[in-house]
Amino acid sequence: ITSVTVEVLILAPAALVWLLGVHLAGWSDFSGLPGGVFFLGARDAALLAASGVITGAPLALYSHAAKGLPLATLGMIFYLNPTLQAASALALGETPTIWHLIAFPLIWAGLALFSWEAWRRERGG
Repeated sequence: ITSVTVEVLILAPAALVWLLGVHLAGWSDFSGLPGGVFFLGARDAALLAASGVITGAPLALYSHAAKGLPLATLGMIFYLNPTLQAASALALGETPTIWHLIAFPLIWAGLALFSWEAWRRERGG
């Protein structure tokens, strides 16, 4: 919970500066496109503000639950994240790039190597 709080305390001021710059100073992103669309209406503003809580609550719950898990289990859970992201992207119709197609098998190869070594060490071999 402490790490999530520190992360929010560090990133929130930068996000606020960005949003103010986009809407009050006309900033754009690196490609020259308009930066953000925060103030399209009260509903959109409320949804965007609520997204912080919607994102933060599972992180806080995960942090609390992770205290009781072995580090090896946590490490394997971290490998699941790219898989879930890839599955979500494909389900939503996103086309993977060549870099995604290279990185994904490398991530799982790393997991296989780690798991094989842990299994071998456990067996005493």
